[in-house]
Amino acid sequence: MGYDDGAGDFTFAASLDKAVEIGMMTRASADCILQKQYALHRGDLVDLSVSALTTPLADGSATLAESLAKKGVFTWEEGRAQGLIGGG
Repeated sequence: MGYDDGAGDFTFAASLDKAVEIGMMTRASADCILQKQYALHRGDLVDLSVSALTTPLADGSATLAESLAKKGVFTWEEGRAQGLIGGG
């Protein structure tokens, strides 16, 4: 997504805080994980993956899904059909 822990964009220990800051997850979700109130399940990881794909890159040029479509990982049509591109 263009964030670099080596450049000081975030730290592993505060990675959930960064996810909240960029809108990838809610503060409540991050707090539940941090407080170990629940385990992450497959569905949670799917939700987090979709959120990552629809969140803008660090430079604001595109979302992760748009960037992957530009690189040919999947087509724009596939991204739209899955609701990852174009707000669908």
